[in-house]
Amino acid sequence: MLTMKGASHINTKSNIKGLHSCRPSTGVPLFHVDLQRLYHANMALALRRLRRDWLASLWQEHLVRCRWAA
Repeated sequence: MLTMKGASHINTKSNIKGLHSCRPSTGVPLFHVDLQRLYHANMALALRRLRRDWLASLWQEHLVRCRWAA
């Protein structure tokens, strides 16, 4: 029989809604773990978007400089 202690080995574990929202066998609720995961995922997404916008603006500035040089 296969016994799983957690989903840490599953790459798509972050897609499981409410993975930690139920009570474990100790009776201590883990809602805060789920909230932290969502917070970190949202922060990572925001940082990726900011970096993409920053790189796009750098590329546009580069293209403008190349047009003036030619």
